Amino acid sequence: MKINKILLMLLLSIVISSGASAASDDIRITIDGSFLDTDVAPMIVNDRTLVPMRVIFEALGAEVKWDNDTQTVIGTKDEDVIELRLNEKIATINGNPVILDVAALVKNNRTLVPVRFIVESLGSSVDWDN
Repeated sequence: MKINKILLMLLLSIVISSGASAASDDIRITIDGSFLDTDVAPMIVNDRTLVPMRVIFEALGAEVKWDNDTQTVIGTKDEDVIELRLNEKIATINGNPVILDVAALVKNNRTLVPVRFIVESLGSSVDWDN
């Protein structure tokens, strides 16, 4: 199923100090008006929101794979292929390098990825509701 337009709203109700991580219940993600439930809470790192990779990729209609040998997440939707390697600030979209503000990381055995980068790379839009 192709998603024409996705409105992703992140709600934040805490004061965030520079570089700090948000507490578990503070960030809410909605896609097309429906709350997206995650087993690991989204977090803020260096003013960027990170979310569990599998949940966001699948919610956007993308297939997601994990390459344990290279510590790389690969998301595929239609003709687009997005790759992010753990702890690296360079990702690729269809083989073209993109510099990230924050690298993917692991929290509670889940890989978290920068939500805006993922959503916009898959052709959707993101809104932030402070």
